[in-house]
Amino acid sequence: LTRKVFRDYIYKALPFEPIRVPRMFAAELFAENQRKADCILNHEDDDVILCKVGEHVDVVEGPVISNTRQIGRFAVTGVDYVDAQYHFRGVSLPSPVKCSSYSWDLIVNAATVSSAPRLLQSGTQPSQNELQAS
Repeated sequence: LTRKVFRDYIYKALPFEPIRVPRMFAAELFAENQRKADCILNHEDDDVILCKVGEHVDVVEGPVISNTRQIGRFAVTGVDYVDAQYHFRGVSLPSPVKCSSYSWDLIVNAATVSSAPRLLQSGTQPSQNELQAS
């Protein structure tokens, strides 16, 4: 997986292209993904920021890097299969940032424990039982 990601995404320096779209357009775009569509419709602003990388478009919550070449260390910290769709979570560091393997393990472990899905700050926080079950 790591070699494929590097070859198909990181090495190509694909740009991250933020796109501001009306909330209703975004909801229609993600209509097949009920979880994302609900979060988009519950979003307070009239516009939603999407991000395009290569052929992939997704909802983003914060700032993004300029291209995939800036991705350094990365790890998939969780995979959920909900309503016939896979949801992936992960962490990464920008390529210029160096950290020890001990620090990296702390980052990955923290992301694994607290990686309950958040889309557009939907306002729902995982319960203590959900966090302990992770």
